[in-house]
Formats: sequence, structure tokens, C-alpha cells
Amino acid sequence: MERTITVSDAPFGVAVTPDSSKVFITNGGSSTVSVIDAATGAVTATVPTGSDPQYVMISPDGSQAYVADSGAGGITPITVATGTPGTAVQVGNAPDGVAVTG
Repeated sequence: MERTITVSDAPFGVAVTPDSSKVFITNGGSSTVSVIDAATGAVTATVPTGSDPQYVMISPDGSQAYVADSGAGGITPITVATGTPGTAVQVGNAPDGVAVTG
């Protein structure tokens, strides 16, 4: 089934939790990540990040999302269960991706 889900400004990156229950979408224009319930298509949270988030990756155990904040030079962790952002880790100018190993 195809449907349109409205998120925030300038959606870019997407990641799905390992259990396929949640979808995370970066919104570069609003410095947020939209969290979507995959079963219903409802946006369940809008999480603040550093400026211009581009890419997002979910940890193999599904507990954390990691967002590359291109404009802020950091990686923002988000606790998947609660949608709570953690303290960004500064990594340098314009991180252009993120990878997680487990």
C-alpha cells in the first residue's frame, strides 16, 4: 500500500529499526527527526537535532538512532524507545554520513 506521510521541512535521510516498527526521517530544514510508527504511518515524535541533519542510522540492537548533523559538525544520538535526544558528539565539519557496527 502506498501513502504519503507529511513530516517536516526538507526530509532527506531514512532508517528503519531492525524490528521494522519505526521509521526515522531527517528533516534538514527544521533540524529535527520525524519518528513514524510503521504500522499506522503516524508521526509519533519530532526530535530536535543539530542543524541540517542529513543521514540517520539505527544501531543493530535497535536501541539508538545516530544522526549526522551536517550543519552542526556532530552526531546526535536518539534513544529509540523514548525519542529522547542525547548530547551531540562533535566530529568535525559537515559529517556526510554515519555507520554503526555491532
